[in-house]
Amino acid sequence: MSWQFFPYFLLRATGFPVEKLTHIAEGRPGISVERERLFLALSDDASREALMTSAPLVDENFDGWWARAKTGRRNTEDRKRERVLWRYLQRFAAKNDSTSFFGAIGAGRFDFEMLEKHDTRLPVDSGRSVFTTQWVVERLLNVALSEIGEHDAARAYRRRAPGADSEGHVWEPGGRGFRFSEDPAEVGIEALPSGLLDPVAEAITRLRSLPDSEARDRWVERFEWLEKQRQAFEKTARRPSERRSFLKSHQRELGKILGENPSRHEGEFYASRGPLHEQAERTGRIIGLEKGWREGFEQALNPLLELSLVPARLERVIFRHWFRETFGEDKVLWRDVLDTLAKAPHEPELRAPPEVRRVREGLKIVRADLQRELERLEKGGGHEVALAPHPEVARLLEELGPCGTAYANPDLMVAVSGGHHRWVLAEAHYLPNLTGSLLPPLACAEEIVAATRGFLHDLTAPDLPAFPVSFDHSFISVGPDFGAIGLELSGLAKEPPDRRATFAELECRLEGDRFVFEVMTHDGHLLRVAPMTRTARLHQASPTFAVPVLDFGSWLAGPDWRPRESLPRILYGGLIVHRRRFRLSPETCEKMPQATPFEVLSAMYGGGLPRFMFMRVPSEPKPILVDWQSELATDLAKWSLGRGETLELSEMLPAPDECWLEGPDGHHTSELRAVIVRR
Repeated sequence: MSWQFFPYFLLRATGFPVEKLTHIAEGRPGISVERERLFLALSDDASREALMTSAPLVDENFDGWWARAKTGRRNTEDRKRERVLWRYLQRFAAKNDSTSFFGAIGAGRFDFEMLEKHDTRLPVDSGRSVFTTQWVVERLLNVALSEIGEHDAARAYRRRAPGADSEGHVWEPGGRGFRFSEDPAEVGIEALPSGLLDPVAEAITRLRSLPDSEARDRWVERFEWLEKQRQAFEKTARRPSERRSFLKSHQRELGKILGENPSRHEGEFYASRGPLHEQAERTGRIIGLEKGWREGFEQALNPLLELSLVPARLERVIFRHWFRETFGEDKVLWRDVLDTLAKAPHEPELRAPPEVRRVREGLKIVRADLQRELERLEKGGGHEVALAPHPEVARLLEELGPCGTAYANPDLMVAVSGGHHRWVLAEAHYLPNLTGSLLPPLACAEEIVAATRGFLHDLTAPDLPAFPVSFDHSFISVGPDFGAIGLELSGLAKEPPDRRATFAELECRLEGDRFVFEVMTHDGHLLRVAPMTRTARLHQASPTFAVPVLDFGSWLAGPDWRPRESLPRILYGGLIVHRRRFRLSPETCEKMPQATPFEVLSAMYGGGLPRFMFMRVPSEPKPILVDWQSELATDLAKWSLGRGETLELSEMLPAPDECWLEGPDGHHTSELRAVIVRR
């Protein structure tokens, strides 16, 4: 069997060229020139618009900050501002952030080829779409209903609350399975389903269902005003001055209606999320890849995915054996399965069948062989080792036997150097489809959605695809209707009643070696489903399941061998699966007080360190790019160390000079988000 791509992919890339960032420290000009270059890099209209969209307060103060920098002053406050600006510049020019025009999305097909090299010079922003965020609409709707006083008037909107079963009991998910909740078993007009693309239209429809009143009409007008504001903001694209004024006015007026500041805060450096969310399409058309890229990616991915499948299958074999010994072939509510496990969590391991021990021993041999081979190859010098796929993996999978249909959801990168392409694994996710929240701005969205519907139904046949619905009203939960069953866990499904069910009523049984899941829809039909989720242990039993792609470096290193920071860059089967990693603590730096952080790292890890590294610190969830040639970036690292934070570092790969994607002004960091299935 082999792993094959779903035909479409999403191109995620920066809106600004990486040269915008690398130019800051080009030629090691010194701190004064670097400061000037930093402000200049963010002073053009596009950069100011990106700043205003991401951090309105930074944009508002930018001119004053620059004026003070021009005087030559550089006190503590000035250094703080430089750190803030560096973070945003590296976000715009080196991070594939799917937001607005500085993170526009492109759609492509693996079977399309770029016939000419210049086709890689893609536009950066072919069109934008603005959406009103759902949390703002929900707040407004609750304020409206409180003023109108008609919470119970629209009985047509009465529906089961999340977690409510057919008997009126509400089940609340928790760390030890499901438990009864005192929440009402029904919700009304105020409760919106998760992930609505147009929550304003839904709110207007619901308000109009209420009895006539001046208050109702006033609130309908307010929501219509909100939609006109969205449309007006969309038209201000590429006009930063007009957009800046509009956004201030909009937030001020909205704040008056809400009685609070209409923004939320998350993270230390990427602080604000406001009432409007913008996305952009990069190309305006479906793009292709260079000849041979699809085959290259599939061949490079196959060995790692096969290796990753071994622990995933082990987990499923253990669970299946325990389930059979515990419940036989009886039909059981999944919540009862979880409750039984919570009372005796070690039982599945204690009852594991003999083949589990044999395969685990075999996997230890595979790991030990790869460790020895890595050490042998390291003696040849250099910072990179290429490991061949281990032949024993296929036998281990065969001994475990078939365990359902496996898929993976990787982000892939391409590093180009000297005319050669190298395949790089970025992150991996767990969805069997391209991320739904990234599709709305695409001109080809309907085409991808239709293909996804067919793909998911083929993937799960004879069962129907099903997804849990959680309470999450950020834009990441927004997505099209893929024709799946919505299993309400802690949120309301936007699917119609014939495709809506309560997660707590999910039942399962064993038919031979295959689990069968059934659930009653809210309109009373019993359906066979395949829950595609890693929630509530379902990945251990569902016929269709995500394979967690192995963190190869961490798996190979482990506490019984050597730290992963001591490993070289590793290729496995032609895919770069481990970047070089480094760790720098404040305590280590204190032993070399006169040295820069880069000099301390060089003393610890030897020469040949990469100039560009991504830095993770406890105070910020997102990694930050550091250019060790830059005094500004070095100051940022020193500041983090001075706060007592340990820096977790990894090489930037592809490096700036290895980026394949070109735009009008230079090269862009990029990745391809894909879905791949074992067939």
